[in-house]
Amino acid sequence: VSVSGGAGTFSDVVAYVDVWSSDKTANYSKPFVQQLQEMGAQVAKRFNKHVTHVVFHNGHSATWRRAKESDVRLVSVLWVGRCFDDGVHADEELYPALNDESNPHKRVSRVRCTCDV
Repeated sequence: VSVSGGAGTFSDVVAYVDVWSSDKTANYSKPFVQQLQEMGAQVAKRFNKHVTHVVFHNGHSATWRRAKESDVRLVSVLWVGRCFDDGVHADEELYPALNDESNPHKRVSRVRCTCDV
């Protein structure tokens, strides 16, 4: 399957996709993986040293940290959509991934008040 002029545009892209629902219970990576593959990108099942792009939305903090520590482009799902729809390699700078660290519910959920009331 080729996209209008887009197949091969992504031959130098190795992507790792970490896309989840806002409550982090449902993995929404699959459609983005399929779009990237249709555009000629390789998609890594695990984050490795060959990864050039991380498509990130509500993903794991470890993925975010690792991408920040590596020389990897962190992009939002909007970047994949724009590239796919337009058949071009859009500028990653225009589609930065966001990490909602203001939602620390994972750590806080286990804290219970043991104070006498």
